[in-house]
Amino acid sequence: MQTKTNFYLFGATGRMGVEVRSLLSEHPVATYCGGTSGQGEEGDGKEADIFIDFSVPAALSSNLKIAQRYRKPVMIGTTGLSSAQEELIQKSAQEIPVLRASNTSFGVAVMTKLAQAAAQLLDESYDIEIIEAHHRHKLDAPSGTALSLGQAVAQGRGTTLAAAIAYPDRSGRRFPGTIGFSVQRGGGIIGEHQIHFMGDDEIISLSHQGLSRRLFARGAIKAGLWLKGQPPGLYTMQDALALAA
Repeated sequence: MQTKTNFYLFGATGRMGVEVRSLLSEHPVATYCGGTSGQGEEGDGKEADIFIDFSVPAALSSNLKIAQRYRKPVMIGTTGLSSAQEELIQKSAQEIPVLRASNTSFGVAVMTKLAQAAAQLLDESYDIEIIEAHHRHKLDAPSGTALSLGQAVAQGRGTTLAAAIAYPDRSGRRFPGTIGFSVQRGGGIIGEHQIHFMGDDEIISLSHQGLSRRLFARGAIKAGLWLKGQPPGLYTMQDALALAA
């Protein structure tokens, strides 16, 4: 009989936590062994083989401490983190495997690689606009996925997002080499992302539409299973892409 991998969820009763637990209940090699929520804890993490964090930014520090205490990998899907929290993740990755994912869809991971390649191949005569739409309860804007896509295209152009992000003047003009963002919030939209490379005579577009949160839960479990066997370090969904085949 095959030994199952125990998943412990930070944010077990949130939208993503519920989806992950549902998939784990029927998964052939992974199982739910406990988690945390606003109501308290279910188990303390001792039995965990992998931790997944879909909680809130304020809980990041304590969640990382638990994963470090048991010397187990942690996949962080929480978005809206501060620069200080991102530094804390990098520090933790020196001791345990950490996968930082603003989006756990393998389709988005593919889109990110394609976006970086397109930005590298197209010169600055092509303006870049990243458009994202989410449900009305989404807390961060632009979304973590949109910012990750922005970082990818900035890297493709040999710069950083901080240096390239567009802040149009009141006339609405866009300046060469900048990266713009458009944000939409409403209804129950799971997550939609588009990247437009707009030239004078053509537009090249990449897009991804999430149809169900199960998409992200499925990706989180696959990435978690992959992360279990990795040495300490900071990883992304790009590193786990081989599982998508």
